[in-house]
Amino acid sequence: PSRRCDDRDRVAGVMGLLAQGATEVPLDAYRTSPDIGPVRHLRPSVQRVTDDGGGMVKYVGTLLDVTHQFEAEQALRASEERLRATLEQAPNVAVQWFDAQGRVLYWNGGSTRLYGWLPGEAIGRSIDDLMPAREEAELFRRSLAQITRSGKSIGPSEYQVRHRDGSPRWIEATLFSIPGLDKEPIFVCMDVDITARRNAEHAVEQERTHLRTLFATLPDLVWLKSPEGVYLSCNRQFERLCCLSEAELLGRTDYELFSKEEADFFRSHDERAMRTGQNSVNEE
Repeated sequence: PSRRCDDRDRVAGVMGLLAQGATEVPLDAYRTSPDIGPVRHLRPSVQRVTDDGGGMVKYVGTLLDVTHQFEAEQALRASEERLRATLEQAPNVAVQWFDAQGRVLYWNGGSTRLYGWLPGEAIGRSIDDLMPAREEAELFRRSLAQITRSGKSIGPSEYQVRHRDGSPRWIEATLFSIPGLDKEPIFVCMDVDITARRNAEHAVEQERTHLRTLFATLPDLVWLKSPEGVYLSCNRQFERLCCLSEAELLGRTDYELFSKEEADFFRSHDERAMRTGQNSVNEE
Protein backbone atom coordinates (compact mmCIF):
# COMPACT_ATOMS: atom_id res chain seq x y z
CA PRO A 1 0.00 0.00 0.00
CA SER A 2 0.99 3.63 -0.44
CA ARG A 3 2.74 5.06 2.59
CA ARG A 4 2.85 8.46 4.21
CA CYS A 5 5.82 10.52 3.09
CA ASP A 6 7.39 10.57 6.53
CA ASP A 7 7.28 6.74 6.72
CA ARG A 8 8.70 6.07 3.25
CA ASP A 9 12.35 6.57 4.12
CA ARG A 10 12.05 4.21 7.06
CA VAL A 11 10.38 1.50 4.95
CA ALA A 12 12.94 2.00 2.16
CA GLY A 13 15.72 1.45 4.67
CA VAL A 14 14.18 -1.85 5.77
CA MET A 15 13.82 -2.99 2.16
CA GLY A 16 17.48 -2.15 1.56
CA LEU A 17 18.55 -4.31 4.51
CA LEU A 18 16.46 -7.20 3.19
CA ALA A 19 18.03 -6.87 -0.24
CA GLN A 20 21.47 -7.19 1.38
CA GLY A 21 20.44 -10.49 3.00
CA ALA A 22 19.90 -9.23 6.52
CA THR A 23 18.40 -11.82 8.87
CA GLU A 24 17.01 -9.26 11.34
CA VAL A 25 15.42 -5.94 10.47
CA PRO A 26 13.40 -3.38 12.48
CA LEU A 27 9.73 -3.94 11.74
CA ASP A 28 7.94 -0.94 13.22
CA ALA A 29 4.36 -0.20 12.28
CA TYR A 30 3.81 2.39 9.60
CA ARG A 31 0.90 4.42 8.27
CA THR A 32 -0.81 4.36 4.93
CA SER A 33 -1.11 7.54 2.92
CA PRO A 34 -4.27 9.61 3.42
CA ASP A 35 -4.33 10.04 -0.37
CA ILE A 36 -5.77 6.53 -0.73
CA GLY A 37 -8.37 6.74 2.04
CA PRO A 38 -8.51 6.69 5.85
CA VAL A 39 -5.08 6.30 7.43
CA ARG A 40 -4.42 2.76 8.62
CA HIS A 41 -1.63 1.60 10.93
CA LEU A 42 0.06 -1.54 9.66
CA ARG A 43 2.61 -3.80 11.38
CA PRO A 44 4.69 -5.89 8.94
CA SER A 45 6.25 -9.28 9.54
CA VAL A 46 8.86 -10.97 7.31
CA GLN A 47 9.83 -14.61 6.95
CA ARG A 48 13.06 -15.56 5.19
CA VAL A 49 12.69 -18.49 2.73
CA THR A 50 15.90 -20.43 1.87
CA ASP A 51 16.81 -23.33 -0.43
CA ASP A 52 18.22 -26.69 0.68
CA GLY A 53 21.69 -25.22 0.83
CA GLY A 54 20.63 -22.39 3.07
CA GLY A 55 20.70 -19.80 0.33
CA MET A 56 18.14 -17.08 0.47
CA VAL A 57 15.35 -17.59 -2.04
CA LYS A 58 12.86 -14.93 -1.06
CA TYR A 59 11.17 -13.08 1.74
CA VAL A 60 7.51 -13.64 2.52
CA GLY A 61 5.89 -10.64 4.13
CA THR A 62 2.54 -10.00 5.76
CA LEU A 63 0.85 -6.85 6.99
CA LEU A 64 -1.29 -6.80 10.11
CA ASP A 65 -3.79 -3.94 10.48
CA VAL A 66 -3.28 -2.65 14.05
CA THR A 67 -5.25 0.57 13.63
CA HIS A 68 -7.73 -0.21 16.38
CA GLN A 69 -4.95 -1.18 18.79
CA PHE A 70 -3.00 1.96 17.94
CA GLU A 71 -6.04 4.21 18.40
CA ALA A 72 -6.88 2.52 21.73
CA GLU A 73 -3.31 3.09 22.95
CA GLN A 74 -3.46 6.71 21.80
CA ALA A 75 -6.78 7.24 23.60
CA LEU A 76 -5.36 5.65 26.76
CA ARG A 77 -2.27 7.88 26.64
CA ALA A 78 -4.43 10.96 26.09
CA SER A 79 -6.67 9.97 29.01
CA GLU A 80 -3.63 9.49 31.25
CA GLU A 81 -2.21 12.84 30.20
CA ARG A 82 -5.53 14.58 30.91
CA LEU A 83 -5.70 12.93 34.33
CA ARG A 84 -2.11 13.89 35.13
CA ALA A 85 -2.69 17.48 33.97
CA THR A 86 -5.84 17.68 36.12
CA LEU A 87 -3.97 16.42 39.19
CA GLU A 88 -1.06 18.78 38.62
CA GLN A 89 -3.36 21.77 38.18
CA ALA A 90 -5.13 21.12 41.50
CA PRO A 91 -2.97 23.29 43.81
CA ASN A 92 -5.15 22.81 46.88
CA VAL A 93 -5.49 19.03 46.65
CA ALA A 94 -2.49 16.84 47.48
CA VAL A 95 -2.71 13.54 45.58
CA GLN A 96 -0.42 10.57 46.10
CA TRP A 97 -0.46 7.00 44.80
CA PHE A 98 1.06 4.15 46.81
CA ASP A 99 1.68 0.46 46.26
CA ALA A 100 0.70 -2.20 48.81
CA GLN A 101 4.05 -1.78 50.60
CA GLY A 102 3.47 1.94 51.12
CA ARG A 103 5.95 3.10 48.46
CA VAL A 104 5.11 6.26 46.55
CA LEU A 105 4.15 5.78 42.90
CA TYR A 106 2.87 9.29 42.17
CA TRP A 107 3.23 12.65 43.93
CA ASN A 108 1.64 15.83 42.60
CA GLY A 109 2.56 19.47 43.14
CA GLY A 110 -0.11 19.87 45.81
CA SER A 111 1.65 17.15 47.81
CA THR A 112 4.91 19.09 47.58
CA ARG A 113 3.23 22.22 48.92
CA LEU A 114 1.60 20.31 51.78
CA TYR A 115 4.46 18.04 52.81
CA GLY A 116 7.61 19.69 51.43
CA TRP A 117 8.94 16.75 49.37
CA LEU A 118 9.54 17.17 45.63
CA PRO A 119 8.15 14.44 43.34
CA GLY A 120 11.65 13.23 42.49
CA GLU A 121 12.44 12.93 46.20
CA ALA A 122 9.20 11.20 47.16
CA ILE A 123 8.55 8.71 44.33
CA GLY A 124 9.95 5.28 45.14
CA ARG A 125 10.36 6.02 48.84
CA SER A 126 8.47 4.37 51.67
CA ILE A 127 5.91 6.20 53.74
CA ASP A 128 8.20 5.62 56.72
CA ASP A 129 10.80 7.87 55.06
CA LEU A 130 8.33 10.68 54.37
CA MET A 131 6.41 10.91 57.64
CA PRO A 132 8.55 12.28 60.49
CA ALA A 133 6.26 10.84 63.17
CA ARG A 134 6.33 7.05 63.39
CA GLU A 135 2.75 6.89 64.64
CA GLU A 136 1.55 8.68 61.48
CA ALA A 137 3.24 6.06 59.28
CA GLU A 138 1.79 3.24 61.36
CA LEU A 139 -1.71 4.72 61.09
CA PHE A 140 -1.31 5.00 57.31
CA ARG A 141 -0.17 1.37 57.01
CA ARG A 142 -3.13 0.20 59.06
CA SER A 143 -5.42 2.17 56.75
CA LEU A 144 -3.92 0.44 53.69
CA ALA A 145 -4.49 -2.94 55.33
CA GLN A 146 -8.08 -2.01 56.18
CA ILE A 147 -8.85 -1.03 52.58
CA THR A 148 -7.22 -4.24 51.32
CA ARG A 149 -9.48 -6.30 53.58
CA SER A 150 -12.73 -4.39 53.09
CA GLY A 151 -12.37 -2.89 49.63
CA LYS A 152 -13.98 0.26 50.99
CA SER A 153 -12.60 3.80 51.04
CA ILE A 154 -11.67 5.64 54.24
CA GLY A 155 -12.70 9.22 54.83
CA PRO A 156 -12.93 12.04 54.39
CA SER A 157 -11.37 12.18 57.87
CA GLU A 158 -9.35 14.85 59.65
CA TYR A 159 -5.78 14.14 60.75
CA GLN A 160 -2.84 16.08 62.04
CA VAL A 161 0.33 15.48 60.00
CA ARG A 162 3.73 17.12 59.82
CA HIS A 163 5.51 18.98 57.05
CA ARG A 164 9.04 17.99 56.10
CA ASP A 165 10.30 20.80 58.34
CA GLY A 166 8.38 19.36 61.30
CA SER A 167 5.63 22.00 61.41
CA PRO A 168 2.14 20.58 62.13
CA ARG A 169 -0.62 20.65 59.52
CA TRP A 170 -4.26 19.60 59.62
CA ILE A 171 -5.63 17.72 56.62
CA GLU A 172 -8.92 16.25 55.48
CA ALA A 173 -7.92 12.99 53.81
CA THR A 174 -9.67 10.37 51.68
CA LEU A 175 -7.96 7.05 50.95
CA PHE A 176 -9.15 4.45 48.44
CA SER A 177 -7.80 1.88 45.99
CA ILE A 178 -7.93 1.58 42.21
CA PRO A 179 -6.84 -1.40 40.06
CA GLY A 180 -3.26 -1.40 38.83
CA LEU A 181 -1.22 -3.73 36.62
CA ASP A 182 -1.85 -7.46 37.09
CA LYS A 183 -4.75 -6.57 39.41
CA GLU A 184 -2.35 -5.22 42.02
CA PRO A 185 -4.11 -2.38 43.86
CA ILE A 186 -2.91 1.21 43.75
CA PHE A 187 -3.84 3.20 46.83
CA VAL A 188 -4.85 6.80 46.18
CA CYS A 189 -4.65 9.40 48.93
CA MET A 190 -6.26 12.81 48.43
CA ASP A 191 -5.51 15.44 51.08
CA VAL A 192 -6.89 18.94 51.53
CA ASP A 193 -5.02 21.34 53.82
CA ILE A 194 -7.50 22.55 56.45
CA THR A 195 -4.89 24.07 58.79
CA ALA A 196 -6.25 27.61 58.36
CA ARG A 197 -9.79 26.45 59.05
CA ARG A 198 -8.78 24.50 62.15
CA ASN A 199 -6.78 27.46 63.45
CA ALA A 200 -9.76 29.75 62.89
CA GLU A 201 -12.07 27.30 64.67
CA HIS A 202 -9.63 27.10 67.57
CA ALA A 203 -9.47 30.90 67.80
CA VAL A 204 -13.26 31.14 67.81
CA GLU A 205 -13.49 28.48 70.50
CA GLN A 206 -10.95 30.33 72.63
CA GLU A 207 -12.88 33.56 72.20
CA ARG A 208 -16.11 31.78 73.09
CA THR A 209 -14.47 30.34 76.23
CA HIS A 210 -13.24 33.78 77.29
CA LEU A 211 -16.67 35.31 76.76
CA ARG A 212 -18.32 32.45 78.56
CA THR A 213 -16.02 32.93 81.56
CA LEU A 214 -16.74 36.66 81.62
CA PHE A 215 -20.47 36.04 81.18
CA ALA A 216 -20.54 33.55 84.07
CA THR A 217 -18.61 35.70 86.54
CA LEU A 218 -20.36 39.06 86.09
CA PRO A 219 -22.05 40.17 89.34
CA ASP A 220 -25.17 41.39 87.48
CA LEU A 221 -28.06 39.26 86.26
CA VAL A 222 -27.25 38.27 82.67
CA TRP A 223 -29.36 36.16 80.35
CA LEU A 224 -29.84 35.51 76.66
CA LYS A 225 -33.26 35.04 75.05
CA SER A 226 -34.55 34.30 71.57
CA PRO A 227 -36.84 36.89 69.88
CA GLU A 228 -39.75 34.73 71.09
CA GLY A 229 -38.64 35.14 74.69
CA VAL A 230 -37.18 31.66 75.14
CA TYR A 231 -34.14 31.46 77.41
CA LEU A 232 -30.97 30.37 75.59
CA SER A 233 -28.38 31.00 78.29
CA CYS A 234 -27.81 32.75 81.61
CA ASN A 235 -25.13 33.40 84.21
CA ARG A 236 -24.78 32.12 87.75
CA GLN A 237 -26.44 35.16 89.30
CA PHE A 238 -29.59 34.51 87.29
CA GLU A 239 -29.48 30.84 88.28
CA ARG A 240 -29.47 31.92 91.93
CA LEU A 241 -32.42 34.26 91.35
CA CYS A 242 -34.55 31.52 89.83
CA CYS A 243 -33.19 28.71 92.02
CA LEU A 244 -32.67 26.70 88.84
CA SER A 245 -29.59 25.62 86.90
CA GLU A 246 -28.95 26.94 83.42
CA ALA A 247 -29.83 23.54 81.97
CA GLU A 248 -33.21 23.71 83.70
CA LEU A 249 -33.86 27.26 82.48
CA LEU A 250 -33.04 26.64 78.82
CA GLY A 251 -36.12 26.45 76.61
CA ARG A 252 -38.42 28.14 79.12
CA THR A 253 -40.05 31.59 79.01
CA ASP A 254 -40.73 34.21 81.70
CA TYR A 255 -44.30 32.94 81.91
CA GLU A 256 -43.01 29.62 83.22
CA LEU A 257 -40.75 31.25 85.82
CA PHE A 258 -42.59 34.31 87.13
CA SER A 259 -46.10 35.57 87.77
CA LYS A 260 -48.07 36.76 84.74
CA GLU A 261 -47.73 40.37 85.86
CA GLU A 262 -43.95 40.06 86.14
CA ALA A 263 -43.70 38.12 82.88
CA ASP A 264 -45.77 40.76 81.02
CA PHE A 265 -43.47 43.45 82.43
CA PHE A 266 -40.30 41.64 81.27
CA ARG A 267 -41.80 40.86 77.89
CA SER A 268 -42.79 44.47 77.26
CA HIS A 269 -39.22 45.60 77.95
CA ASP A 270 -37.84 42.88 75.66
CA GLU A 271 -40.13 43.93 72.82
CA ARG A 272 -39.27 47.61 73.29
CA ALA A 273 -35.54 46.80 73.06
CA MET A 274 -36.05 44.78 69.88
CA ARG A 275 -38.29 47.45 68.35
CA THR A 276 -36.09 50.46 69.08
CA GLY A 277 -32.68 48.84 69.10
CA GLN A 278 -31.98 50.73 72.31
CA ASN A 279 -30.94 49.48 75.71
CA SER A 280 -33.79 48.75 78.10
CA VAL A 281 -33.08 48.85 81.84
CA ASN A 282 -35.33 46.89 84.19
CA GLU A 283 -35.38 48.19 87.75
CA GLU A 284 -36.69 45.57 90.15
